Amino acid sequence: MFDPRPDYARQRPRPVHVTDGLEIADGVSCLRLRTNVPVPHLEGGQPIRIDQPYYFVLSYGKPSDIDSVASMQRALNLTIAGWRAWAKTCALPSFADTHVLRSALCLKLHAFADTGAIIAAATTSVPEALGTQRTWDYRYCWLRDAAFDLGARLARRHGEATLAAEWDAWADAHRDEILKRAYNENLGRHPDDLGDTTNAFSVCSFWWAEALAMIGELDEAVALFNRLLTYANPVGLFSEDIDPPTGRLLGNFPQAYTHVGVIHAAITIGELLEARDAKFRAWT
Repeated sequence: MFDPRPDYARQRPRPVHVTDGLEIADGVSCLRLRTNVPVPHLEGGQPIRIDQPYYFVLSYGKPSDIDSVASMQRALNLTIAGWRAWAKTCALPSFADTHVLRSALCLKLHAFADTGAIIAAATTSVPEALGTQRTWDYRYCWLRDAAFDLGARLARRHGEATLAAEWDAWADAHRDEILKRAYNENLGRHPDDLGDTTNAFSVCSFWWAEALAMIGELDEAVALFNRLLTYANPVGLFSEDIDPPTGRLLGNFPQAYTHVGVIHAAITIGELLEARDAKFRAWT
């Protein structure tokens, strides 16, 4: 059933019949659904018998060039081939390689092809804590998130010693200012006027697994990492937050820097496992 609700569901426009589907226009933008399914089925939600190939192509602004089963199949084949070719260029770790690849694909999808800008998530205003005002619009390029994303894309992290030295120098230069303006001694923490939350911040959970590995608690790190993987959705994607009692995914989705955490933790754990077990391999 085709029932779009523009303007954050405050509008309920009437679709207009066009030659090969339905169109919704408000004078500024145009949403068009091209399909070979009969229009009455789209409007009324009537079931159809799948006894032939059907396609659906949703476009915003300019109508899609896909207007037949043949053109749809060609576009699908090119898409699959393109993603498989890109996946072959990824340098994957020895630990949790399939999950790292899934996360890398997710991060790639968060990048705007025209400029390279990396959005934080594909959604907005999904609450990270139910019943609170902790909602954010992550459809933008948040510099913090983009920096994390770029770091994860390096896969083979060359020059880390230099980067660490630069960070230490910057931190030393700004330490007094940060403690004065961004830390509340009475609270014993950095202030947050948006209220407390009891949810688990997904990326921090993967940082925890990575930290355990770095202090030598490898078995515990592996166990935690594998437990965190159970909170992904059926196609391996993670949200911003997890509700600890229920395991429910909360916050914007999929969240780019959660997948950054997956990649970094897997690389670190994998490298340290290889070192512990005296296993070495050349990156290709």
